[in-house]
Amino acid sequence: MGILQRIFTNSAKKPVVSAAPKSFLECFNIIQNWSAKVAVDPDFDMNDKDLHIALDTLVTCPYCSANIRFGDAVQFQGARVQVQCPACHTITKKEKNYEYGGV
Repeated sequence: MGILQRIFTNSAKKPVVSAAPKSFLECFNIIQNWSAKVAVDPDFDMNDKDLHIALDTLVTCPYCSANIRFGDAVQFQGARVQVQCPACHTITKKEKNYEYGGV
């Protein structure tokens, strides 16, 4: 009976449910990770669940404190991503993409 259980048990792994991002920086990190994966693998899936959750998250801009939907701040340019706050127009610096510079 033990062999039958091993053959017919459901060994499918359940999908890992990641916690929804809560801050601007958490959403930004998800976008940066997605962008890096796309740069390496152009066939990477645009329907990434974590990406869509991050884009739909309401966050506060770290500079102007405006409440925005993170997806409204993201501009896709192929595999490259630029984040610009629609309220204060703060964008990422190219040389240090973890910091923000005003326009």
